[in-house]
Amino acid sequence: MDGKNSVYRFSDRRKYPRINANITYSIKNSQDFFIPQSSKNISSGGIAFFVREKIGVGTILDLRICLPDASVVQTMVSVVWRELAQIYEDKAICRELGVEFISLDQNNRNKIAKYVFLRLDKN
Repeated sequence: MDGKNSVYRFSDRRKYPRINANITYSIKNSQDFFIPQSSKNISSGGIAFFVREKIGVGTILDLRICLPDASVVQTMVSVVWRELAQIYEDKAICRELGVEFISLDQNNRNKIAKYVFLRLDKN
């Protein structure tokens, strides 16, 4: 199978296609949003990213996502999986989280879907 089709084949087991993407996001704590960081990948159903904080599976987070077209999506997410990772320059251990959107309205889901599908077409 060629490179183009492998992107779509990967999505066969998912409800929404997922792409690797460096999307800026921030997580809200009790007072304000943490420093913006970059994601690993995104789909209309969720996003994967790295954190230094110990956040467990099942945790509900308030997430702000800044799409490349300058639109901002704010939604609640639920952590569905996590893995240890070592990606930061200082070699600190961090966690990769996979979260699903749990309060994303259809308008914002469509914004994310449009971004994903436009990127899929370029591959």
